[in-house]
Amino acid sequence: MKRIFIIGILVLFSCAGVFAQNWTVEPDISINNTVWDNSDAPTTYSVYLDVGYYITEDLNIGLHGGYSKPINGYSFTIGPAVRYDFLKFERIYFSVFGNLYYSRYFGSYSLNNSYYDATLVSIAFRPALFFTLSENIEVYWRFAELYYGTTWIDNGRTRNVFALAGPFSNPTFGLVFRF
Repeated sequence: MKRIFIIGILVLFSCAGVFAQNWTVEPDISINNTVWDNSDAPTTYSVYLDVGYYITEDLNIGLHGGYSKPINGYSFTIGPAVRYDFLKFERIYFSVFGNLYYSRYFGSYSLNNSYYDATLVSIAFRPALFFTLSENIEVYWRFAELYYGTTWIDNGRTRNVFALAGPFSNPTFGLVFRF
């Protein structure tokens, strides 16, 4: 079974050169200064990067990674990413993103006004509308998200979250660079 899996991966990568269109890089930088009460809140930030490769004209497979500095501690995220493009009309098309994340929080997971170390495993699907500015640059609007995640908190608790976000509750705009 192990050999069949390895041979399958090798065949997939060997076919990738035949059908490949190009590489994609999608940076995501977020800077926040949110005040939850009347006190001063520090500025938080996160930096994420998705790198992908089109193995067919419509299917992009890649890796998602990032670092976040919330109010306390820090966290990092890594996992595979998949993007499928469809309904193309000249310079506009739709895509569906799929991500499986592993995140580790170091003193930064907030629960009941306390901060803990925690581990998160989650999966998310997000549709997006793309507009091609040039051969190498695209802009997008991710207008919804279907999310499920399980967090194991170091205080012994487990937290499961299922969420569905709409176009105005959690919009994301961004750039994609192709080369």
